[in-house]
Amino acid sequence: MKYLVISDTHTDLNNAINIIEQWKEAIIGVIHLGDHDEDAEILQKQYPNLIFHYVAGNCDVGTNPQEKIIILGEYKIWLLHGHRYQIQWGYDGLYYAAQEKNVQVVLVGHTHIPCILEDDGVLIMNPGSIVQPRHEKGPSYGMLGLEKDGRLKKEIYFIKS
Repeated sequence: MKYLVISDTHTDLNNAINIIEQWKEAIIGVIHLGDHDEDAEILQKQYPNLIFHYVAGNCDVGTNPQEKIIILGEYKIWLLHGHRYQIQWGYDGLYYAAQEKNVQVVLVGHTHIPCILEDDGVLIMNPGSIVQPRHEKGPSYGMLGLEKDGRLKKEIYFIKS
């Protein structure tokens, strides 16, 4: 069981479509962490055999939720864009909120900078942006899945230009 994790597509779906095409036989679904959540709705129509989870970001005006909790194996996963926790200044507040919500994994976007952080039993993963990166390695996305033994596997990938 593996999810493609993307964020901050900002209406440019070319990279998202290419990535889904590349991985569609290996993933069960797509998680979109906002900033143009309507992009996730478009992708969901284009790929009806995949599971889609998505939340709204600070650039979204629709009715999609700003936060969502899903379950993957034994893990509670909190999906959010992150702007309401001011993560551009750090992830400390998000760690505390995750502990209060009793989640083991937080998937967050907003900064356009990919990272995987772990502290005190909480994993935070930011896939970066697949179209507007704010770092030198270029556009990025994440993969989150379960190993055969139930352990969590998390990876960041960079799109080669």
